[in-house]
Amino acid sequence: MLNVQYLFFLDMHKLLTHPDTSFTDRSLALSAPHKIYSTPEEFNNLPFEKIYHDGALNEAEKREIIGHRQAEINFSESLPIEDY
Repeated sequence: MLNVQYLFFLDMHKLLTHPDTSFTDRSLALSAPHKIYSTPEEFNNLPFEKIYHDGALNEAEKREIIGHRQAEINFSESLPIEDY
């Protein structure tokens, strides 16, 4: 069986400053209320201590931290990979 893996290196500054880019502070798949952000100020205010949390989790923290670990960067159209 062929095991193919891909790794993408994207220019994050270019991606995050593109006018069609938005982002969230947690997974959009969660049933919790979502906010979709798009400005540099909003990006700077994301809860990075939760998004990049790397310690042990107790049961009370688990759902919230895991949701934040799945924060998303969204592009309104298809992303032209060759430009990033």
